[in-house]
Formats: sequence, structure tokens, C-alpha cells
Amino acid sequence: MLSRLIQSVTLPIGIDLGASGAKMVQLRWSRSGLSLLAALRVEADPEAHSEEEAMASVVQGIARRLDAGRFVGKRCVLSLPDSLISVRSLRMPRMSDEETAGAVRLDGAERLGFKDVAAEIAWVRAGEVRHGEEVRDEVILVGAERKRVESIVDALAGVGLTPLAVEPAFVAAARALGRQYRRQSDQKHVRLVVDVGWRSTGIPAVRGDKVAFYKQLEWGGERLDRAAADALGLAPGTVAEIRRQRFAGGLGETGVDPRVERAVFDAVRPMLGELAHEVTLCLRYYLVTFRGDKPQCVLVVGGEADEPRLAEVIAESTGIETRVARPLEGVDLAGAALGGADRRGSMAQWAVAAGLSLRMEPRSRRNKGASEAEPEASAGGEPSDGQSGPGEGRRQAA
Repeated sequence: MLSRLIQSVTLPIGIDLGASGAKMVQLRWSRSGLSLLAALRVEADPEAHSEEEAMASVVQGIARRLDAGRFVGKRCVLSLPDSLISVRSLRMPRMSDEETAGAVRLDGAERLGFKDVAAEIAWVRAGEVRHGEEVRDEVILVGAERKRVESIVDALAGVGLTPLAVEPAFVAAARALGRQYRRQSDQKHVRLVVDVGWRSTGIPAVRGDKVAFYKQLEWGGERLDRAAADALGLAPGTVAEIRRQRFAGGLGETGVDPRVERAVFDAVRPMLGELAHEVTLCLRYYLVTFRGDKPQCVLVVGGEADEPRLAEVIAESTGIETRVARPLEGVDLAGAALGGADRRGSMAQWAVAAGLSLRMEPRSRRNKGASEAEPEASAGGEPSDGQSGPGEGRRQAA
């Protein structure tokens, strides 16, 4: 009843932590729909000598730019860099959520390689698969070393933020891209997502707004920078800037000499083919494992999503329509503080951060097919009394 009286809810800041920095998004829900309050990118110190130093520089950058970004409040939901996450799919006997959670608590950490360290373990029920004559559940285990998780949460709390939860990036991306597919009847709407980052790439299959498959690859824009630098005889940093200028190609003139553009593409083309091949293998695994509806399209998101002709190369390999996704499509951007981002572009890099912010979307906004595991926001936009804190990764992740 209370949710019907809510006119507007400011959602938490979604903080997508990655190898090259952080992307931050904050959304507001109202009866007229979703609007974007702010989006901001914070770069890691390129001179950092370790992941810990890089992360510390990102946290300090967030602290310096938080007010300038016009974010409201200090509540946040975050995802961790892929380098800190271990993921494994396994098949288990069909059990209730409570029984599955108990089985995961029993040996999930060891299955993910955390035999001698304390770990936070989450899980996602991907779907039913046939194993011989019996039907089993495919479950995606996700884990991170507890000490590393607590270190990041404490660092963000130390600069005044209030972390509410830590969530796998691929779950958040699925939520952002599945906003229109939350009813039970939408579970036949399948898409393959390619989330291309600077150092790694995540490939989830999404049914409706739920993850049905996930694979993590050590493949990212860093490899493209190095390949192009070798081909052109330039410093990687210089080539990285040239590549970023090329990302604006869909908006008009990029200012990049056509000969340089061609040389860069010739240098990175073999690696684009490698990624396309991996996407094709993931597609085949999904079709063989779940024997369900074929993905209708491939959606490319992430900081490297706008690499020219990447979507074209993937489409040629998979035989499926492939396009750069627009995760904020239908969101009012008019009054947003974008921190230098171009609202005319795809804004594909903000998919995970937007999904993290949407975690606290009021339940009244969701269709009946939405997950019941996510908490409802109260009139003040705060989590309800039952909301868990950063350690909630031990529960089901979706």
C-alpha cells in the first residue's frame, strides 16, 4: 500500500569497479518512469604498481568527484573487478532455494578454489538441464576472497559512502538490459550479452531479466591497445587515445586519419575474431545445454563496446543479429550530469552501473516476473528492514 503513495524514489549509486577505474550511475524512479541523475567515470592511476594501489586511487577519485557529479545521498551498490571474482557452473540435483543455499555453504568455497581462505559465495540458478535420464539444475557459483571484499567496502565507507550490497556485474547487466522483460512470459526472450572491458570480458546469456549462463574471459581492450601500438610503432597510451577517438565514429567525424583508422583495424582484427569465436562457443554451449529458444540477438556492452566493427565481426561468426546495446534507452537523460559522457551515443559502458542502481527499484515498479529476492525501497528511498549488508553475497545472487 505504501509503495502506491510513493511519488519519487532516488535509487542508490551503482558503482561498477573495473580494472581501469569505476563507472558510477544513479537513477531516480517516479511514476512517470526512470530518469538519470548522474553518470561519472573515474580512472585508475596508470602509474599504480599493483591492483591494491590502483583500487586505492579509484576510491580517492570517487571521493574527490562525488559532489561534483551531483549524486544524491551516499548509499551505493557495487560490483567488483573480474580479477577478484571466481566463477564456476555446476550441475546439482533439483532442490529448493534453501537446500541449494545449504549445499553451496557446504562446499561452494572449495569448488571455487578458496580452500584455505575465507570467501563470500553467491549463486544463481541458471536453469534446468537434462543429465542422462534425470533433470538437474545448472547453478552458477560466484565467489571472492572475503578479505578483499571487506577491504573495498571499508575503503568506500571510509570516504563517506554507505555500501548496501555487493553484486556480480553480470547480474546487474542482466537487470539493466532486462527492464522490459520481467514477466513470466518473457522468459522465452533470450539474448547473449558481451560485456567488453579493458582487461576482461563477461558473456552472460539472459532469459527475460535473469542470467541463464555466464563465462568470463581474459580478453579486453588492453590487448587491442598493445596490438595496435606494436603495429603503429607508438606508445600504448597514445594508441589508447586514438582508439577512444574512433569510438565516436557513430556520432560523426572522429578526427582520426583514415589511414591510421585502417592500420588500427588491421592490427586488432585478428583479436576481434578471437573474441567472436569465443562468443560462438558460448552460444553453442547454451543451445546444447538448455535446448531452449535460440538467442534472438547478441548485445555488446561495456567500456570497449563501441570498438568499430566489433559487432559486425561477432555477427559474422555467430550468424545472429549483433548490436551495441543502449542500456539507458527509455530513461530520461534531460537533467542528468554526465561528467563528459555523450548522451547521443550508445552509453553502453553504463550497463552494469545502471543495473546496480536498479537493484533497489521499488517492487511496485516491477512486473510479476521480477525476482522476489531483491529488497523493496521505502518511501525515503532507504532499504527495508530486511536488507542485508555487503556480506549478503552468501545468499542467492539473483
